Amino acid sequence: MSEKLEGFVQYIKEPGNWLRILITIFFAAFLYFIIAPLVIVIMVSQILFNLFLGSSNANLREFSEILVNYVTQILGFVLYNSDEKPFPFSEFSSKTGNNASKTDSVVSRSTPKVKRKSPAKKKTAKKAVKPKKSSE
Repeated sequence: MSEKLEGFVQYIKEPGNWLRILITIFFAAFLYFIIAPLVIVIMVSQILFNLFLGSSNANLREFSEILVNYVTQILGFVLYNSDEKPFPFSEFSSKTGNNASKTDSVVSRSTPKVKRKSPAKKKTAKKAVKPKKSSE
């Protein structure tokens, strides 16, 4: 029993373990206070783009894919599935490559294209120009 207690005390004394706990708390707060509201803003924006323009915004889709990859890295670290620290503590990897083109093609096929009518142009009646009679 004393060996287990000594192992526990040794584990608690290691600064690397405390650093991981602090980084985990930082990322949990970051997900809650920054990423969650950002996801809501992107969602509402895409809904509005879809309602008014008939399709979602390609730039927001690309950004969303990068954000999903980043959140996956954060969750992997916070939930102890990975020991690799996410972006500010390591190199940022967006991993979009081929996935972005697949997403674009799937979304473009599933999103109906709405043909918008252009505003009607006013037709102006052209007046016939009568040639002037020349004075003889």
